[in-house]
Amino acid sequence: MDRTFVAVLGLLLAAVSTAASAADPAGVRGAEVLEDGAAVHALSVGRQSWSGSEREDAQLIEPRVRYGLPAGYEIGLSANHRSQGDDGNGLRHLALEAATPLRREPGAADITLAGYGTVAPADGDSGIGSGSHNLGLGLHLSDDLGATRLHSSVAVERADVAEIDGQPGYRAVNRLRYGARAEHRVAASLDLTLEAAAVYGVSGDEVQNQFGLALRPGVRLHLGPTIDLALSAGRDLPDSGVEPTNTVTAQLTHRPQPAPSRRELAARVEHLEAAHASTRARAAMEAGRADEQRERIELLRRRAGQLDVEVINASGEVGMGRAMADRVREEGHYVVRVQDSAHGRDGQQTTHIRYRPGHGEQAVALGESLERIQEVTEGDLPRGADVRILVGRDQREPLGHGAEEDGS
Repeated sequence: MDRTFVAVLGLLLAAVSTAASAADPAGVRGAEVLEDGAAVHALSVGRQSWSGSEREDAQLIEPRVRYGLPAGYEIGLSANHRSQGDDGNGLRHLALEAATPLRREPGAADITLAGYGTVAPADGDSGIGSGSHNLGLGLHLSDDLGATRLHSSVAVERADVAEIDGQPGYRAVNRLRYGARAEHRVAASLDLTLEAAAVYGVSGDEVQNQFGLALRPGVRLHLGPTIDLALSAGRDLPDSGVEPTNTVTAQLTHRPQPAPSRRELAARVEHLEAAHASTRARAAMEAGRADEQRERIELLRRRAGQLDVEVINASGEVGMGRAMADRVREEGHYVVRVQDSAHGRDGQQTTHIRYRPGHGEQAVALGESLERIQEVTEGDLPRGADVRILVGRDQREPLGHGAEEDGS
């Protein structure tokens, strides 16, 4: 969790007496549905008050978490906590929400279907202002209009029982709810917001929640790439004195960087496997081509009688190794190595050819072409050489007639 988020969270908790809950009638969800693996953490704190009433102000705290699931689903869980004088303190309820998109197309408004309800209702004494068993189903729409984004919601709700001071307030109330929120970007880190909501009761005892209006302007500050702080304050117009008339809300939202979704991970694995298989296939094909070319080259060389020859000067006389290598090249063979060092004057007298198995005929032919090489035997050779020539002193060039005349 970011340090900025922790610091602002502490400030919000310290200012709990100056803000209000986000789960009130003016809250508008919007059509956003989180991607698989994405999460949103939110904390709302604030105050509700009753104009012209001796009722004490109520402070509320509501942490909330949302999490994206596979196949386009999202779930959310929130816990509503109330503090109001000596009565009605403690956990008010836990609420569960589930949503799935109905339309998400570029250039068109997003539409989402969401259902919600309390999963752990509190005792009747603390259920002031809401039913103790709430269920709802709504359509949520979001659309971009340049620098302004609009959200709206239409929902049907049912609140079974509520009590006020130990007495039943209403039973089996069915309501229609409409809400709208506009967000206008005025700076890179600042949005102006305006929320409006209307609630209409279609059945049940006309005690509370039968009709109400709410209008709340506010601002949203973008404190960082993953942190927002929303502030709003406004006045509600309920038709009964049991509903709060003034609401102040502060909500801190943290969106951690999402981990790769299961779908994304599966796609990555599939891509890597395909790339690995392709690499192996390409390497095998290239190796096959190399082997094929190597076999063809070897066949052509055999047909031409060409050999890879290693020349070692064993005569003890400097220069005879290089001279032999030159003669081998003139015969059309390839000299892979030449060792021409001479250690002392007592060298090998006879030149010897040693060949690798399978090159006997070529080695004999080489010896005949070089003349005076009668000793040709099979043996082990280092890699890369078909034939090794151990040059002896018998390969020295005889003196010509000119030298004899000069010496006479």
